[in-house]
Amino acid sequence: MPSIMNPFFLSILKGVEDAAIENDYVVVFCESDNRRDKESLYFQVFEERWVDGVIFSGVENDSEEEKYIKSLHKKGIPVVLIDREIEGYFTNAVLIDNKGAAFNATTYLLELGHRKVVKIAGPQKIKIFAKRLEGYKLALEKYDLSYDPRMVVEGDLSVEGGAAAIQKLIVNKMEFTAIFASNDLMAIGALKELQRNGIQIPCDVSIIGFDDIPLATLVTPPLTTVAQPAYEMGVEAVSLLRKDIEMRKPLENKVILPTRLVIRESVAPPRDTL
Repeated sequence: MPSIMNPFFLSILKGVEDAAIENDYVVVFCESDNRRDKESLYFQVFEERWVDGVIFSGVENDSEEEKYIKSLHKKGIPVVLIDREIEGYFTNAVLIDNKGAAFNATTYLLELGHRKVVKIAGPQKIKIFAKRLEGYKLALEKYDLSYDPRMVVEGDLSVEGGAAAIQKLIVNKMEFTAIFASNDLMAIGALKELQRNGIQIPCDVSIIGFDDIPLATLVTPPLTTVAQPAYEMGVEAVSLLRKDIEMRKPLENKVILPTRLVIRESVAPPRDTL
């Protein structure tokens, strides 16, 4: 997994471990720390020391990662992708409808009357975050609103990344009444940075996150967010991996689990613009 610092991945890991132990498997956890060199090293270890299977959430979802997975398949080691897809290479995967979930979240803001909605996007080299941006654009299109690239700021998925996005928007004097962030950590960073600048949530600016991590209920005001079934994703990934191991050949199953919009106190109809 990319980062153990993100509570979303911890929930997935808990689901993986619970399901694995129940089926007499032991989990070896490897954190790539969003670094390609560490990711490559772990794949070498998997091939040399032999594991029954790999559940993998990659750093970039590119041809290099496709090469890793094909190499494991050649050695008879099954792989399940979780919360990630690799373009052009189909293997077992557990996902959500990222585009649809982002469309619904953005639409919720637009239905309340917001017309100046900022998107704090995740790294676009990762397909799921590109899909979330597509969902945002699709919602704007539904309401006949023009897409303005200046209203999209890419962050690094951290609290600090969310704060930096707000700093950039303020420096550029962008007007907005709502924010949709591609994960909760960036949403929380944005919320705190807005408050630090004297901007009230949700009176002045509404915020929606993505993931529904435990911290989302602990900030003030509690964060409206898209809930992903993280624990269930981990359980489902183990189920797919077990089937693959028992069949002794690579399978091609894509499981898409449902999301839901959890409405809390960080969103309200627009009052003024910044």
